Amino acid sequence: NLSKYLCWMLYLLAKHQDVQKKVKAEVQKILVTEGAINYGTVTKMQYLEQALKEGLRMHSSPSGFVTRLAEKDIDTGSVVIPKGVSILIPTYILHKDSELWEDPERFDPERFAPGNNKPVEVDSIAFQPFGAGPRNCFAMMFSKVILMLLLAKVLSEYRLVLNDDHHKVSA
Repeated sequence: NLSKYLCWMLYLLAKHQDVQKKVKAEVQKILVTEGAINYGTVTKMQYLEQALKEGLRMHSSPSGFVTRLAEKDIDTGSVVIPKGVSILIPTYILHKDSELWEDPERFDPERFAPGNNKPVEVDSIAFQPFGAGPRNCFAMMFSKVILMLLLAKVLSEYRLVLNDDHHKVSA
């Protein structure tokens, strides 16, 4: 998954030059004040983390599901889920739900800015690219730091741009 998320982030940053510019400025500031990009400094890059979270939200694995077992009967009002039934939560659909996310198709790292807790203030499991709860991905923190390190290193040296034919590529 790391390589998939890295590719999506490189694409999103190339497509959204305004976001790339802000991330590059943050990376350059860290290089000036701290002298290096490493574990200790990359975790200080708030805007880079916001951009990464937004990329993870937008491009969760379409085949990714969080699976849970109903511990009791659940009545949703229109459906009753009996105790013991497996519940599959498709994270891709969850992350694109317009009831949870304002303008969900728009790439907007500001939705993860400190103090902007929507939709998290409404539902703490609305964002779960690595799953949620006690059975979430055990490598979640490692993965986020590795992705941030790779992105910071690339952006410290390069400006990402899309070629004119990028819109012709099919997913």
